[in-house]
Amino acid sequence: MGTFLYTYGLFAITGYFTSIYPIYLGIFGLSIYSLVFGLSSFKSMTGQLNLLPGRLRRFIAIFLSVICFLFVFLWISVLFPLSSSHSRPDTYAVFILDLCVVLPGLAITAFLLFRSIPFGDLLAGVFLIKVVTLILPVAIGEIILLPHHRLADYGMASIYGVIVVLSLFLSVIYLWKLRIGTPYS
Repeated sequence: MGTFLYTYGLFAITGYFTSIYPIYLGIFGLSIYSLVFGLSSFKSMTGQLNLLPGRLRRFIAIFLSVICFLFVFLWISVLFPLSSSHSRPDTYAVFILDLCVVLPGLAITAFLLFRSIPFGDLLAGVFLIKVVTLILPVAIGEIILLPHHRLADYGMASIYGVIVVLSLFLSVIYLWKLRIGTPYS
């Protein structure tokens, strides 16, 4: 649902006005409430989840916090000069969804993980995969697509690549170590 929310949110916000625009809006709206409803159904399960070993939980919390702070800083540093000149970036919908939905979600999940709240363990897997699906296209774009408009930034592409690989690695470890009903001691 998170992918539908993000993708159709981009379509709805950027206004791809085609004959199926109302369908974009419908899918976007349904994905928001499906995500809320789906996540709320796990609340009764969180007592059975004892989820991640302490070190892994802390490492994922630190990783998500770093990603959150990195991208808040990066997006604000891009937006500040544009807002000062009253310009709107072409990809403004990405900034809206990242700064208003994804990055606060990362911060909340990291907070829950630091506090060892079981719901954070559940959300950690969602956000580890979300980091991959958000950053991988940006990394590819830095190398393949953007050089047509400006010089490729291989340094940033490398940073994005490291984030993707680390997030994939943590996702695999997360799935391997996740326990339902059997607490770690």
